[in-house]
Amino acid sequence: MKKILKYKFIISFFVIFGLVLYYLYFFSVTKYQSSSVITLIEKDNNLNQTFNMLGIQNNNDYLKDIHSLELFLSSENFFKKVDKKFNLRNYYTSKEHNNFYERLSSNSYKEEFLNRFQKDINFFFNPDYNTIVLSFIYDDKILVKDILKYMIHLLEEEINIKNKINIRKELKYINKEIIEKKIYIKNIENKIINFQNKFNIFDPEKNLEIEFLKISKLKEEILNLDIQYKNLSSYMSITNPDLIKIKNKLNLLKLKQKTLEKKLLGNNNIDDIKKIIFKFKKLKNELELQNKLFAQIMLNYEKLKLDLLKNSKSIKIILEPNKPEKPFFPNYIDIIPMLLFVLVFFLLSIKYSLMIIEEHKD
Repeated sequence: MKKILKYKFIISFFVIFGLVLYYLYFFSVTKYQSSSVITLIEKDNNLNQTFNMLGIQNNNDYLKDIHSLELFLSSENFFKKVDKKFNLRNYYTSKEHNNFYERLSSNSYKEEFLNRFQKDINFFFNPDYNTIVLSFIYDDKILVKDILKYMIHLLEEEINIKNKINIRKELKYINKEIIEKKIYIKNIENKIINFQNKFNIFDPEKNLEIEFLKISKLKEEILNLDIQYKNLSSYMSITNPDLIKIKNKLNLLKLKQKTLEKKLLGNNNIDDIKKIIFKFKKLKNELELQNKLFAQIMLNYEKLKLDLLKNSKSIKIILEPNKPEKPFFPNYIDIIPMLLFVLVFFLLSIKYSLMIIEEHKD
């Protein structure tokens, strides 16, 4: 009895093994995989320049773009676009193009079609080289290459759409910054005008320096005349016409000095005037700085507007999608050892289960 059971298991093993191989060879659908290596490149960095100038950290970095591409690949929108061009719904429901265990019915839900589509896509990002390995599985070795090319085209299209959305958002933000900066610059200009009106001079810093220089020269002239007057008065009568003339001139110069100082200082002292000059100089420097910054922001604002009219990002194909010669499935080198292992394990399990049952009967 045990000998007969042994032969039955051996025969069962070869029958099942043969039937599986027979199905794989004559009835299974051969699938091919086309692969490509791509990377994302940015043609310019106007957005980054503008962000840096405004003190904003730009989040539109490389890893974010990669993540965005990966999400787009798994989206229903992406499947619809590929399906529209290559009729994938009919492909996934066709007996001719699919094995019985993976074929979908025509009444399948859209999520089932999307999941089936995702099984045929392989996306792998290599952070060391900033490259993406993208592949697709299909039953036509020529068409699978065309599908993969179209998928890469859609990815490039999508990343530029996302980029333009980001640019529009940032343009809106920068436009707000421009309005605020215009108001700020106008306030500085008004403060400068108020200074000019208050002192009735165009440039307090420059004009005050001139007035101080005039007073300094007057003081020097007064000092020289005073020394001359004292020297002459030591041996001349104070009624002497020349001495009286010097005395009168000296008084006039002192009066002129007081008048200039009164006009210049008013009720302020010299330290107050220095503070006024410093404040005015600070306003002038601030106005100059803000005007330069405003001009640079406007320049980059215009560049960003131009970016909306072009594709600033692109996908560089390092390795073109290939036309596969070797089938991806069935791969007999992998399938046969695995099939042998599964069948042996399955049959041995049944065999030992029957032996245990026989022993209990005895």
